[in-house]
Amino acid sequence: MHSVVFFIDELAQSKDPLVENVLLVSLLEGIAVDARVARTISRNLSPHSRSLLHEVESKIYGRAPSGEEQRDRDE
Repeated sequence: MHSVVFFIDELAQSKDPLVENVLLVSLLEGIAVDARVARTISRNLSPHSRSLLHEVESKIYGRAPSGEEQRDRDE
């Protein structure tokens, strides 16, 4: 898990549009398919990476980002 999170955070720091596209399409969309996996990984990501994952969840899968869903349940 640590290696995956580190890799995602590294890619998210890149200013290269191609790297960002690879991150969003190849990694985050695959993670966001499963809300439970997205929630687990989201907890460990940097704020910027977490924001990108949440964006994918809402724009591609039409659901509230996994971290927000969990917070709503906790309140």
